[in-house]
Amino acid sequence: MKQEDSKLSPDAHYSHISGGIQKRWGLRSIFAIVLSGIAIFLSIVAICLVAPHTSNLSFDYQGVLVTALALLVTFLIGWQIYNIFDIEKRFVDLSNKFDGLFEEHTKSLDSKITKSSKIAISKTNFNIGLALSDTKQYGIAFYYYACSLLNIPDSNIENVLNNIYLIAKDHYKEIAPVLKGYIIKEEECESIKNIISKRAKQDNTKLPDDTKKIIGLIDLFEKR
Repeated sequence: MKQEDSKLSPDAHYSHISGGIQKRWGLRSIFAIVLSGIAIFLSIVAICLVAPHTSNLSFDYQGVLVTALALLVTFLIGWQIYNIFDIEKRFVDLSNKFDGLFEEHTKSLDSKITKSSKIAISKTNFNIGLALSDTKQYGIAFYYYACSLLNIPDSNIENVLNNIYLIAKDHYKEIAPVLKGYIIKEEECESIKNIISKRAKQDNTKLPDDTKKIIGLIDLFEKR
């Protein structure tokens, strides 16, 4: 059974568990009602056998006992029914809380997975840029360096920028003609330029003229 449960999806596993809980509570309630009825019936029989009714008594005490026990049975049955609805209400509240936590956890997990995927793509773009630089394909390398800035961790941004400034300074004329054939989203282009401009203001080693050249190169990308 444990092996079968482990193969279920989270939703199916939750439905399987909740169904089992509801079934067990229903069986327990029915079992309690049946036992109560049997106990009361046996009590009546025992009283009748121990103290049978005789004509010497001025009233029918057995009728009173039966009436009292019947009222008690009615009360017990009503109490069990109330407990069933109360348990069901608590279960519904618990299931709603569980659904909320499950949805929140799923969204958080999806967000972390998406972020990790973007970071992995950025690092891959940077490594491709390094490989292309080694083979002197500076135009394509510049494109991959620029794209890697979109989701690269802050600890790696400086390394990427150093490579961008280096090839832009030494191979500007080789890079410019190549970039017009590469497509990039308008908002991504603006984001890259903002990152470069912001870092350039914080780093005095980045010369303004070099920064302008790099911004100009990025503007050469075909926007979509």
